[in-house]
Amino acid sequence: MNKLPLAAKVVGNQLRQQPNIRFWQATLANVNLSNIMEILLWSFRRLDVQLQRCFLFCSVFPKGIIFSNNVVPYWVALDFIQPSNDNRSVEDIGSEYFEIMKANSIFHLVDNKYVMHDLFHDLAEELSFGDCFRVTKTEREIPSTVQHIWLEVNNENLKENVYSIRNLSNLRTFILGNPFIDDISEIIEEISTNFRNLRVLEVQSMGYNTLPRAIGDLRNLRFTLPTKLTNFIKLRCIKQYNSDGSQVKTLPPVPYLGKLTSLQSLNEFHVSKEKGFELQQLEPLKEIRGSLRIVNLENVRDKNEAGQELDM
Repeated sequence: MNKLPLAAKVVGNQLRQQPNIRFWQATLANVNLSNIMEILLWSFRRLDVQLQRCFLFCSVFPKGIIFSNNVVPYWVALDFIQPSNDNRSVEDIGSEYFEIMKANSIFHLVDNKYVMHDLFHDLAEELSFGDCFRVTKTEREIPSTVQHIWLEVNNENLKENVYSIRNLSNLRTFILGNPFIDDISEIIEEISTNFRNLRVLEVQSMGYNTLPRAIGDLRNLRFTLPTKLTNFIKLRCIKQYNSDGSQVKTLPPVPYLGKLTSLQSLNEFHVSKEKGFELQQLEPLKEIRGSLRIVNLENVRDKNEAGQELDM
């Protein structure tokens, strides 16, 4: 294997999973073990079909980006993962997929953080061309079939690049990867108007004060940034970012969260006497996973209300 550590790891892992002589002989006969990309392609083809889709989607992110279970909500929102017959949630299955990718050396440790190996990233880009695409400073023609796009441009050419994707009728994912865009309100308007079937909207920028009403028409949206969220009844995950691109751990209060019955993650809920922030907003949220911090319980009207909701 030409002394390539990645090749040895990938082949070794596959052989461990199939400890029988016939499989080993077939591997030796059918796989060019001196060609690293052929080895990686062979490894990819041995993945479950759903896992293959998750792997290919990762090519929409730039090389070197840090991965963890934070990639699972994307897979779930895009229906890459189907429910199992053993009552496991799609989120749990997604977490298992991430662990399988780690075990297959698709993700590897760099400075104690997981990133996608560059060669696996190259393979994913090649196989997903036409479905996943990144727009950076280098001008490239965007295939009309693209479904998932990462846009990382500057203030000068942002509008031009956004307008260039108007004809992507199959678009399901839009990620604006530059946290230093000055004003994105017009861009969000463009996206909301032209991509009604969008599933994932991620804007890594704080360059907005208000968002256009049209964003509420994205009824299929399942993964987004905070805004007028209660129209998105299928929403499962919410993220927001600081001006430096880091993720906000505590989101600003969102009213009428009880309408988001598919919501899977919520770190903090602020109780208020204002309409839409009552404690009973939590009662319909049966799918919330992990821990939830409830703030300002002194605003609960009576003890019975608190006891009822905290036992949900």
